Amino acid sequence: MLPVEYDAKAIKRLVDKTNNVFASGNATLTERIIDLSATSSEGDATNAASIVTEATVRSDADSALASLITTLSATSSEGDATNAASIVTEATARSDGDSAIATTVTTLAASTSAADTANAASVVAAATAASSATSALTNVVNAQRSLFGAAVSDTWDATKQYIGSTQTIDSVDVAAGEEAVKGGLVYRCRATHTNQQPPSTSYWDLVDTVAAVVSASVLIESNTRASEDNALANSITALTARVGDTEQEGTDNAADIVTVNTAIANNKSAQSKRNDTLAARFGVTTADNYDSSFTYAVNDEAVYNSNVYRCILSSTGNLPTSTTYWTLQELLQGLTDARIETLEDTYADRTTALSTVIQTLTADVGANSVAITTTNTAFAAVDATLSQSIQDVITDLAETDATVDGEIVSFFQDSAPTGGHIGDIWFDTDDNNTIYTWKLNTTTNAYAWVATPNSAIAKAFQAALDGAAIADGKAKTFYSSDAPVNNTANNLGIGDLWVDEDTKELFRWTGASWLSVRDTTLTQVIQGVAELNATVDGEIVSFFQNSAPSSNHIGDIWFDTNNLVSEGGYTDVAKAYVRRDNGSGTLIWVHSPDSALVKAFRDTSAAQDTADGKITAFYNATAPSTADSGDLWVDTDDNQLYRWDASLSTPAWVSIRDNNLTSVFQSVSDINGILDGQIVSFFQNSAPSSTHVGDFWFDTNDIVTIDGVSGAQPYVRLRDTNGDLQWVTANNSALAKAFRDTSAAQDTADGKITSFYQNAPPSTADSGDLWVDTNNENKLYRWDASLSTPAWASVQDGNIVTLLGKYGVNIDANGYIIGYDIFNDGTNGSFKIKADEFRIVEGSTANETGTEVFSITNGDVTINGSLVVNGSLSVAGKASIGSVGAISGTAGNDVTMTSYSEISQTNFVNAAPQHIAAANHSDGSVSAGDVMGGTPLYSFTFTTYAFSGTKDFIISTLLDPIGYYGSASSTGFAFAMKATTSATDYASTSASAYVSTKGTSKGGTLASQNYILSDVVSLSGSTQYYIWVFGVMDDVGVTGGQRGIRDGQITVAGLNV
Repeated sequence: MLPVEYDAKAIKRLVDKTNNVFASGNATLTERIIDLSATSSEGDATNAASIVTEATVRSDADSALASLITTLSATSSEGDATNAASIVTEATARSDGDSAIATTVTTLAASTSAADTANAASVVAAATAASSATSALTNVVNAQRSLFGAAVSDTWDATKQYIGSTQTIDSVDVAAGEEAVKGGLVYRCRATHTNQQPPSTSYWDLVDTVAAVVSASVLIESNTRASEDNALANSITALTARVGDTEQEGTDNAADIVTVNTAIANNKSAQSKRNDTLAARFGVTTADNYDSSFTYAVNDEAVYNSNVYRCILSSTGNLPTSTTYWTLQELLQGLTDARIETLEDTYADRTTALSTVIQTLTADVGANSVAITTTNTAFAAVDATLSQSIQDVITDLAETDATVDGEIVSFFQDSAPTGGHIGDIWFDTDDNNTIYTWKLNTTTNAYAWVATPNSAIAKAFQAALDGAAIADGKAKTFYSSDAPVNNTANNLGIGDLWVDEDTKELFRWTGASWLSVRDTTLTQVIQGVAELNATVDGEIVSFFQNSAPSSNHIGDIWFDTNNLVSEGGYTDVAKAYVRRDNGSGTLIWVHSPDSALVKAFRDTSAAQDTADGKITAFYNATAPSTADSGDLWVDTDDNQLYRWDASLSTPAWVSIRDNNLTSVFQSVSDINGILDGQIVSFFQNSAPSSTHVGDFWFDTNDIVTIDGVSGAQPYVRLRDTNGDLQWVTANNSALAKAFRDTSAAQDTADGKITSFYQNAPPSTADSGDLWVDTNNENKLYRWDASLSTPAWASVQDGNIVTLLGKYGVNIDANGYIIGYDIFNDGTNGSFKIKADEFRIVEGSTANETGTEVFSITNGDVTINGSLVVNGSLSVAGKASIGSVGAISGTAGNDVTMTSYSEISQTNFVNAAPQHIAAANHSDGSVSAGDVMGGTPLYSFTFTTYAFSGTKDFIISTLLDPIGYYGSASSTGFAFAMKATTSATDYASTSASAYVSTKGTSKGGTLASQNYILSDVVSLSGSTQYYIWVFGVMDDVGVTGGQRGIRDGQITVAGLNV
């Protein structure tokens, strides 16, 4: 340790220990308090540090409790300047037969002060976890605050006696004594004392933060709760920034971001909510500020940090930021104010889904304000859907306070009305309905008609009113919950407006009743639902004619054959109209080129040729009994489409089948034809006539050599893309090769060979005929008439002892191959493809490109387009063998060390390279340039894999010191890393010679704690590196015959990012 002799300084160590043990027949209680303090002074400068630990353990037959309070503080002062830092940690754990709860509270504070101002920073973190037989709960609160220019009047005085007391509020004991300021925070005394500095929780309660010229804070609270039936998650985040207005006392400039998230789920439904508030305010008043000495009752309000809070639990001295006692009511308005508030809500259960977004934008300058509110709603239920978007624009002026009588008068005339009512509107009918509002003219400072062309409320009136129908030249607007009555007082006139304050819906007086002025978007939604409901009777009529047909059925379609257009992706087609309700009960033809049903009819446009000029489409499970030529029927049992064909001898419903599906059916038919047991093979010099798919023709006029065998050119009978039978060359056909191997059959008299496919030998055959025994692994035989007793002779390749080939192709109803099966003999098998490129593609039937799942190109195997395997593993170019996930190093290093009597560990670790002494030590035991401990404790070397450039790696070392440690003990450890091939190349005094050096030291009993030193380094490929670990010990004794480290580790992990 450092020598203790100093001129004009004295170091004092004080350790107080108090132990209390209590026991009775059914309970035990143990308490321990440890108080360590150190003070040094010179002149008017004083440095002080203290550690206070209070520990309590209690148990009885029903419960157990453990609590620990630790206070660490350090203060440095000179004159009227003071720097202070403190850490207070409180931990409590309690359990009984029904529940368990654990709570931690940590407070970090730091401050600098001089004269009457201070700068301060604080962090408060609280966490609670509780569980019972029926539920579980977690709560986490984090509060961070920074203050610049905080007032420091009534600063804590170590020499003053503070009078303390407590009072019980809502079953909680809170401090009620004198107050003091420490580290920019206000504390209230709990117990009378002298020289017990805040924030010791035995003597003080934190009650407030001192007002500051500039401040910033972050408050985060998270809650989770779960029980058998439901689960809840909630989070609140508040970010605030304040700048006090030094020129206008009592006002601030403020900015806030407040976010509230909630998620709830139970066995019947799920709901999530999000509320975001963004505000910027200039000149915020701070009247009615929160008073930490006042006892607030439930629903009392107070201003704190330019925000209004409402009390939800009776409280004294609990800051409004505590969500246990307060809830944020609103953001206090400033002289100039701008805000964005967004509310998002989603809900879903078995039958209903709902999502809503409400966004409000406001801007205020003095008493003038403007707001825009947008509401978007999407709703779906088992039997209905709805989407809605509504936007309200509201502009308020200071003068509108005078309109609270519920009436604004709108004038429609060619000259200015005489006088007016603040907020009244005049439409100058002699000047294209130019809009004027009766308000204060800021130029003349007198009330007058002022042009307001952009007035939102005037535009709303103009859009809603039919000026031509107004008899008396003006329209009135009423704001009330009940519909205005047409009496002498109201004197209703056509065009008057009424806003229902309960529903915010707008109505217009028709002369006899109030008619809703509905949002057009909502009207279209309702009309769409009505049309859908009207079409469920199973019939939509489509008309093809040159004039509008007569129809009283919503959903009918008319194609105007006299008006050819290009629309909806089609060219030169009849213009399409759909029969719809115009919103007032009258059916009209509406141009609808993008209607899905219109597109479906155009895809079957041949129906336009029908004789009677119209097509009827039926949607039901049974075939309609009557129909006209060209009518369509969708069989709702299997969604198959049919068309009524009256040209048949017996008119009937004809399937309109997909061409690809027709090809599949034809292919299946062809396969069935092959399975009838006979394939005919022709040997002649011209193409034979054949109607059988699979037949073979060997062109005897065209001799070719295939696979080293000379013979007639083989062809196989197949269908082309049009479904027509064609002869197709079959050089690689296994069956054709078998025929060539038995070419003697070409000598048969009739010029053809018959092939049989059956499980028993055919009873009659001609020389050269072939038989495939389907009951014996499809073995091939040839009828040999040259034998004394003609018989079926086996035709078997001498190189193949047993040929077994079983496979299958799976085809779906749309004609697509959806599977390919290969069968082995039940014991073993293999599948090989010889190709330059092989790909397996995942894709839909409409997208043959799809997503590449697996491919092989030039020997590289690629999976999902990013995982490449070629002797090594590479993920999207970001990983190779020996990198991602590959961890190497050394562990289990046990080293015995020597302990020095006086050596400063900080002489090493305060400057890089941190394992090299930066200067001579005062007692001469260490000189500048010396290696910590002389030689490394242990080391590790490795060589990076081959790559270009550099890649990032994590280097981590772990040491566990062992020995006997006291208050004078200290330890220091460091590591150094270098690109080198030498195990002893660690003595350079230049920091640039090393890839990384890290080190630290600890004193007292903390010196026995584990050391973890780590760094992220950029390394080059194919390079050898060494990592050395160094250490020294001071005033460390031997315990159990050991002193040094155990289980020393070095870990290298490749990031390769």
